[in-house]
Amino acid sequence: YPQLYGRPKIHKTGAPIRPIVSFYNTPLSALHKVLSTFLKPLTNSYLRLKDSTALMQHLDTTYSPTHPYHASLDVVSLYTSCDMRAARDIAIDKFNVDPSLLPDNISVNTISSLINFCLDNSYFEYDNTFYSQNSLHYS
Repeated sequence: YPQLYGRPKIHKTGAPIRPIVSFYNTPLSALHKVLSTFLKPLTNSYLRLKDSTALMQHLDTTYSPTHPYHASLDVVSLYTSCDMRAARDIAIDKFNVDPSLLPDNISVNTISSLINFCLDNSYFEYDNTFYSQNSLHYS
């Protein structure tokens, strides 16, 4: 079953704990792996960069003398403020627009049901007590 544990944010004052839920070897982990293969093609975008090296390569190839400056923005609580239902809706919209992103034997309705099943069955164990995730929009 999913376990809750924490990692200190050593780069922050007071080293607050970042809560992490491990889904490794859980009843839904196989479904998560299958869904990730279906969702991965949706991440292919010219806006997505692998790491800081890819960013530097991109900046080097897109230099413009009329726009010589670059800005860097820091995201605060990116994943903890992600509306999972909205993310699901965006994915389903993309599959509706281009059903070829899914295997022939998987319909958009099926993938939507599988994503909903995962979202609706999000729980974890901490200190011998099970908790269900009541809200899928964190802030």
